[in-house]
Amino acid sequence: MISTIKISLIAFLAITNYQGVDAVEADWIKVETGVEVNFDLESTPLEIKTKQTVGWNYVSLYFNGADSEDIYFDFDDPPQYFLGSCLTSNNDFSSPYPTEAEKIWRILKHPGPRLVIQCNEQTLLNFTFSDDSCENSEWNTTWNSDVTKIRFNDKKEEVSEFYRPGADGWSEFGDWSECSARCGGGTQTGSRTCTNPALHCVGDSSETRECNTQECPDEDEHEKYSAGTQAWCSHVFVVISTLLSSYIA
Repeated sequence: MISTIKISLIAFLAITNYQGVDAVEADWIKVETGVEVNFDLESTPLEIKTKQTVGWNYVSLYFNGADSEDIYFDFDDPPQYFLGSCLTSNNDFSSPYPTEAEKIWRILKHPGPRLVIQCNEQTLLNFTFSDDSCENSEWNTTWNSDVTKIRFNDKKEEVSEFYRPGADGWSEFGDWSECSARCGGGTQTGSRTCTNPALHCVGDSSETRECNTQECPDEDEHEKYSAGTQAWCSHVFVVISTLLSSYIA
């Protein structure tokens, strides 16, 4: 009996652990090198999972679906980064580098333009593109454009295993406000707050929608209806008064 319980417990733990791994990997997408993938980096952070301690993480960003520039991280000692159309050589990360073998990288592109690179929730790079920070003057024609696609380099990518769209820093939209009009078309507003500015809060903090779009009653018809109702009420009052008078008499 005890042996049976032990075996059942081991089997249960094994199944639970297996399901846990599946649950963790479920929202990750396996990296396929050399394949262009639609990705709106302007509104959605890019997260990349790696498990290597040496090698290259190599991602190409496509601006407006056409011109592409590369960003990559070198895991060697010291770890370095490169930004295409801006830098002409590799640069050391300014912040301490996480020592864990398993890492989740997070790439965020903010207006400015500004690029933020995080690793295991630690910010390694907060880079604002400008003539002073870039060694290549072409940054202005590329990094000021929107990133609409990504591609993991098929010749130089060595460490990226999975990727996924990352969560942003916005809260959920709240309930819709009261409609601004009772008829004829009004608007309602829903609002949200940036609860974690360190992530990504690109976009508007509010949204609107139409409401009560039905036509309002015509004013002339409304006046006729009101006048008719008053006349009918007056007639009924007279009739009732007459009947009451006759009854009392």
